[in-house]
Amino acid sequence: MKQYTTKGFFEWILLLYKKRAYRESRKMSFMSRLALNMNMLLCSLISVTALGGSEWPTATSPTFW
Repeated sequence: MKQYTTKGFFEWILLLYKKRAYRESRKMSFMSRLALNMNMLLCSLISVTALGGSEWPTATSPTFW
């Protein structure tokens, strides 16, 4: 049985959310997709803040560092 750390748990939730969001976005208008993307970004920032800001979830790690 695989043990999940806090970081791994957030990454798993984010990945699940993104997969669902992608499927749903194919049926949505532009404004709905924009609102969903803003919500995803907010959730990512909340998870980074919850981790103390020291670790970025892999799915949202910045490429400019």
